[in-house]
Amino acid sequence: MYKSQTFAEPLARHPIIVLGRRLTPRLRTRDERPFGLADMDRFAGRFAQRETDAHFLLAPLAYFLRLLPGGEALFRRAHERLAQLDGRLFAQFDALRAFAWYGVVRLRK
Repeated sequence: MYKSQTFAEPLARHPIIVLGRRLTPRLRTRDERPFGLADMDRFAGRFAQRETDAHFLLAPLAYFLRLLPGGEALFRRAHERLAQLDGRLFAQFDALRAFAWYGVVRLRK
């Protein structure tokens, strides 16, 4: 029986990730860097069965709603709608996937 593994990583090109890394350089080692989709594809290429996917372009903007009093319910609704919009954008404009918040690789030996 084959087991599958899933690997998820914040991606290098999402504008919020880029800003966060610039504002907090001391929170990482000098040689640390986030993955890009090409890095994830290279990693996954070593496995017989693999699937690479990107998630969340606009949806992370909803996290700012959590800063508001009672913002959790607003966050959940906004995140869901923005994630749906992200899916449509990725389907229509594949190049936007490079700017996604998260990359996910599903692997199977």
